[in-house]
Amino acid sequence: MANLLASIITAVIVSVSVHLYLDRNPPGGAPAPDTEEPPTVRMAFAGIAPRQELRLQVQKGYVEVDELRVWQSIRSQQGNDAGQLAPDAPAALVGSELAGLDIASLTRGLRSPDGEREATFRVRFEVKDADANTLLLSWKMLDAQVVEHEQSPAWSKAVTGARKLRGETRIDRTGAPITARMDGLRVSDPVGQELQTLLRRWLAEPAPIFPVEPVGHGAVWEITRELTDGGVRSRQTQRVEATELRAQTGRIKLAEGVSGALLTADVHLGPAMAAFGPSVTSFSATGDATWEASTGAIMAPGDAGGTSSARLDLALGHATMGLRTTVETELFVTRIE
Repeated sequence: MANLLASIITAVIVSVSVHLYLDRNPPGGAPAPDTEEPPTVRMAFAGIAPRQELRLQVQKGYVEVDELRVWQSIRSQQGNDAGQLAPDAPAALVGSELAGLDIASLTRGLRSPDGEREATFRVRFEVKDADANTLLLSWKMLDAQVVEHEQSPAWSKAVTGARKLRGETRIDRTGAPITARMDGLRVSDPVGQELQTLLRRWLAEPAPIFPVEPVGHGAVWEITRELTDGGVRSRQTQRVEATELRAQTGRIKLAEGVSGALLTADVHLGPAMAAFGPSVTSFSATGDATWEASTGAIMAPGDAGGTSSARLDLALGHATMGLRTTVETELFVTRIE
């Protein structure tokens, strides 16, 4: 579940800009899906001896129920260095219906309403098959509830729709993902797409990811992955420290720091917006988390928080209009059974 916070801070940022505009102004054709590369793990410090390999010990028939609680606060801010189209606007726009249009009006369709939103998701995991190296997990969403914050109907609809989710995930005994399948959720609106991406990534990596090498108290490892959301590709890094390791019980306390950086942005908002050169010009994300992991369980209870920010620019000659979105996120994972 090391990708949980990284997924949230990336998917939310992009969905309230690129996904939102595309939903209101479809360019034709199916949008590119949000994707992720398999994570890589690098040992930074093996920790103090004695050291041991960390491997999930659950076997076929094991069952647990966990609850994820997500809270988010979203703020958007608009800014520009010119209110009208610049004199050297692209020829394609001169004389068109967009000529002379206040650029600020174009970004209104990109904004997501500021405010808070919160929800809980309860999932049942069962180990359907297990061997020396891998685990096949069957999971089912038992419940999904909105926590009221005067949030949008779109958020309520997306959360309610998540109750139909079920699937299978195969991981190895270090927690690293192998394959995953999610059924039961078909959405087209931006909020639903964002939630689908979040839940798909979470349930594809439900367990902590441990290094292959033996570790001891104080061990530090880095988990790096590349995520693509709405054409925006970012690199997410989790730096994980084993602050406590109990060999006899298999319990490990993990402290995690998260950071994110923009790699590339291939943003397409359709023909009407092409001349404006839409681009994500900045993206940053930071966060931290603490988890109470166990080799005798799948998910690790704990909590995390993070802040992320991104800027989407529309440019015409000397005129530029930018929309900066900042998202604060808190999440809590609780073992129910």
